[in-house]
Amino acid sequence: MKKKETIQILVSAVIWAAVIISCGRILNSTEFNDSVRNVLITGAMAHLFLLSTPLVVNKKKS
Repeated sequence: MKKKETIQILVSAVIWAAVIISCGRILNSTEFNDSVRNVLITGAMAHLFLLSTPLVVNKKKS
């Protein structure tokens, strides 16, 4: 894996972590906490799937 790809992955992970933690802290004591948490978890999983797919395909080609 190239250094640039590694940096992009790390930056992406930090951004997602900040979004998830911020939303969780803001919505902690509201009635919408469970609904928003499900959306965030789904988005994070989709992001990881889309991010990891090219890495797996490139690794198989090597």
